[in-house]
Amino acid sequence: MSQGRRLPQHRVAARRRGDDGGFVAVWLSLMLVLLLGMGAFAVDVSYWHYTQTREQRAADAAALAGAVSFPGDTPRANAAALSVAASNGYTAGGVTPLGPGDSCPLGAATLVICAGAGDQPYQYRVKIVQQVKNTFGQVLGMPATNVGATATAEYLKPLSMGSPSNQYGNDPDAVTTWPAPTSQSYPNFWANVAGGTSSKQNGDAYAANSCNDSTDGCNGSGTGLNLDFKSRGYYYTVDFTGTATANLQVFDPAFVHVGDHCTDATLTGAAALTTVPDYPQGPTNTGDISKRYKQVADQNNQSDPGKQYCTGDQSFNGTAGPQPRTTYTVWKAVVPGDPGSAQQVCGPITYPGTNTNLALALGSDYTEPGAPGPLATYFRQWATLCSVSGDAGDEYFIQVSTDAASLGHNRFALRGVSSGGGAAPVNVAGNSYMGMYANVGASLTQFYLTRVPTAAAGHTLVLNFFDIGDASSEGTLGIVPPSDSNLGSNFSGCKWTGDGTLGARGYAVSTPAAPWGALNVINPCTITGVNHPNTIWNGQWSTVTVPIPGNYTCNDDDPKGCWVKINYQFAGGVQDTTSWNAYLLGDPVRLVK
Repeated sequence: MSQGRRLPQHRVAARRRGDDGGFVAVWLSLMLVLLLGMGAFAVDVSYWHYTQTREQRAADAAALAGAVSFPGDTPRANAAALSVAASNGYTAGGVTPLGPGDSCPLGAATLVICAGAGDQPYQYRVKIVQQVKNTFGQVLGMPATNVGATATAEYLKPLSMGSPSNQYGNDPDAVTTWPAPTSQSYPNFWANVAGGTSSKQNGDAYAANSCNDSTDGCNGSGTGLNLDFKSRGYYYTVDFTGTATANLQVFDPAFVHVGDHCTDATLTGAAALTTVPDYPQGPTNTGDISKRYKQVADQNNQSDPGKQYCTGDQSFNGTAGPQPRTTYTVWKAVVPGDPGSAQQVCGPITYPGTNTNLALALGSDYTEPGAPGPLATYFRQWATLCSVSGDAGDEYFIQVSTDAASLGHNRFALRGVSSGGGAAPVNVAGNSYMGMYANVGASLTQFYLTRVPTAAAGHTLVLNFFDIGDASSEGTLGIVPPSDSNLGSNFSGCKWTGDGTLGARGYAVSTPAAPWGALNVINPCTITGVNHPNTIWNGQWSTVTVPIPGNYTCNDDDPKGCWVKINYQFAGGVQDTTSWNAYLLGDPVRLVK
């Protein structure tokens, strides 16, 4: 039986090598495709990361730009975000509201910019989503990928000061007995503005532009210039908390000299008038006239009925020199908290000052040259500046200024009322700084100092007081947390310093330790030994820094919530013209996510 011829051994090995070579070639081909696919995918992934990095920079910038106007002016916030995003290479026709869970669907578009509130209603969130075409991912069935980036920012506008209600300063018409108020809107102080050539040492750090070398913040000796002087005067913020039309009014708008304590002879005989032409309550309303024009009999008696209407306008220049002319202008905010960008809506209305015999002037239909009406229509009366309308979140400013060449302090109050005469849904407060005249002592007075919202958590609150404590006895000052906050009855970690140049003008404190009185070791935010005759306080700034804990919360939804207060207590009479400011350390606009 014959057998097949066997191949030589070297021929068998060669065939086997040929078979293996075919397998390797197929395996290499498959691996090459896989490696090329993975390499191509890596190129696409790298481009996704590059795109997201660019988007993140654009979203960060857009959120910061929009946060300044949000939530008060959402269209303006969105426009700012769109503009900044476009300057970073991302142009969209408009802003799409963020959906549930921050969804921002592309739909048929290849680029979309979404925006809305963040975790808190005052936070502004921007999301940019872009469709990216894949270069090699198409091989794997991925022709395009959606890439997005999100940023959240918040803006802490300048702090409001002095009032959580529709009224800033006293409303003597709202009380029936003195000094007990019928409502919480009676704060026991008046707003103060000085004539331009008044001395800063008398207590107005911002409107008085003359000071001597012993006064804090002066340039030069004798009658040097005030480094804290603000040529445009004071701004008071009007925040709408609901939709309404508000009549903005000022009480006793003109400077009318009656003296700090309303004991001056200019008032003699005015309360005995029986007929006052143009008197708003009626020309023969004798009972009201006798109360409204009454002199103070005893300025140390806090129950003296004359104090009810005592604004305390004080001339420093006698009857011969120019008396302060006070001008009121109303502006509509463009950027919340920033009067410099506001648009004028009414005014200016100027009230000339006078130092005259009021019994003769009020009894004879006297009209001061240049005044908007007879003296009786606005002396110790509410006068309307203009009517403004707004929705919740809208903001206006009332600017109050005086002429440069006058000496004296004009005291007044501001409010917003509805057409029916009741309180309008607005808050009227000082805008980051304020001037005031307190003339009620002999008891604990608690002033609303400044509103510190939840967004201030982790910041440091800086409070500055100029020339505070003009009283007949030593007093006590204490900084009190908001009653609706989670901090209890006391702050911790407060630091008082003398020479408040850090807070007032932004450079280093020259005397970092408090050189007066004794700090209360139980409550470090309370200081004792405050007394104006003490030169440490007279004409000087003092500063307190208050750390706001990182877990700080308060009721942001309540207009009366989040208000830090100051306990102001003197045993005797008070005649304190003082200036305050408040701000938070750090950039007011910041990214939070």
